Amino acid sequence: PDKSAIEAKIQEFVDAYNTAAELVVKETTITAETNRATTLAGDPTIRNLRSVLTRNISQGVASLAGTPYDSLATIGVTTDRITGKLKIDSEKLGKAMDDSVLKVSKLFTAADGIPAGLVSALDTYTAVDGVLVARTDGINQDIKSMDRRITDLDLRVQSYEQTLVKTFTALEISISAFQEQGQYLSSVL
Repeated sequence: PDKSAIEAKIQEFVDAYNTAAELVVKETTITAETNRATTLAGDPTIRNLRSVLTRNISQGVASLAGTPYDSLATIGVTTDRITGKLKIDSEKLGKAMDDSVLKVSKLFTAADGIPAGLVSALDTYTAVDGVLVARTDGINQDIKSMDRRITDLDLRVQSYEQTLVKTFTALEISISAFQEQGQYLSSVL
């Protein structure tokens, strides 16, 4: 196996993961400029997704248990605790690659390897009947329910406004009649 090609693929994997991690962090971070109507901060689905990603990246590959390279950390790929992004310790990766390119590559090619674990975990979220679709459907149902409530409240406000206009008109007529009677009585006296 070509050592430099495998190192390049590991870098591609880390870069792709970091892009996803950055997106999750960006969409869940609240700052002074955050549009609170569009942020996903506080959304339990996104928090769970972030947790699933982190857990799948940090756990070992079961079929490689007991071997020197059974997790990303054993080859020098670790998660930054603050950013959630992966970082590569080039020296540690180099030593692992020098020891056994084949053993390192199995982290990524085993049936239960790191990418397979991520795909399996993410399928739960991204499938046609997955968590994200269910969450989106739930939010859309909430929006429809709120729209119906707004329509109902608008109708109630319009009805109340019509009642007030009728009442005000009746009062105006009564006041006008009282004023006419008052003027008539003043002219008679």
